[in-house]
Amino acid sequence: PFGVTPDTRYLYLSPTHREALASLLYGVQSGRGFMSIIAKPGMGKTTLLFQLLQTLEQSARTVFLFQTLCSPVDLLRSLLHDLGTEAHGDLPEMHSQLNECLLTESRRGKQVVVVIDEAQNLSDEALELLRMLSNFETPHKKLMQIILAGQPQLAEKLDSPDLVQLRQRLSIIARLNAFTDEETRLY
Repeated sequence: PFGVTPDTRYLYLSPTHREALASLLYGVQSGRGFMSIIAKPGMGKTTLLFQLLQTLEQSARTVFLFQTLCSPVDLLRSLLHDLGTEAHGDLPEMHSQLNECLLTESRRGKQVVVVIDEAQNLSDEALELLRMLSNFETPHKKLMQIILAGQPQLAEKLDSPDLVQLRQRLSIIARLNAFTDEETRLY
């Protein structure tokens, strides 16, 4: 359980872990659009996210991005690549490619769920790009569900006056607490 890679076999659902997982699952299933999970390193964020993605694998097209030290264009290129689309052209062309991909998945009855781990490392410009990508929608639903996962620095970043529009779009902000002595014993 204490290896270097997250293994969902060892996920212990403390009350805050259970609540975070349920909140994120509800957010995705109800099409909330933008969500976040925040916790200190080593508290099980990534393992919990892998569990969420396993739960959704039959009903959604999922993308897990972890390379967050990148430009907005590189972030969009990575997203398109993980969705199986070869990115080409400038930013507006890649936006068009993404929109077409999202519409195709929607017609197939699949949600697109994008999890971005280590989101505290994203630049303000990359976060603004994600905010703009959250505009992809039909009159009835968001075409992409975005989950930002990160350390407490992500919460600080989201509190920035420069990111007020992004913060307003976050419908769910889940937090993980450290295990209590009893939870540690049970684990």
